[in-house]
Amino acid sequence: MSDGNGAGAPGWLPDSLSCTLMDQVAVLRLCRPAKRNALNIELIDGIRRFFDDPPAAARAVVLHGEGEHFSAGLDLSDIREHGASDGVFHSRR
Repeated sequence: MSDGNGAGAPGWLPDSLSCTLMDQVAVLRLCRPAKRNALNIELIDGIRRFFDDPPAAARAVVLHGEGEHFSAGLDLSDIREHGASDGVFHSRR
């Protein structure tokens, strides 16, 4: 887990996410540029947990993708590893 990369940012974020708090804006970064920030189960859960309990000082959130791509969507290689039913389950949460 990362430290969130900023004061007031959650300390439980997975390595695939980082958060920087600038004034009252939380910048939540997808940190999987080698995979074009494709969404895997860990990333989906991290985003959900972040929005369940955002930093108290944040009044807005900017979702940002590291690298050249915002997000390629669902990581199909992760679905092969965990199974299609897990992917459908997480996409409907």
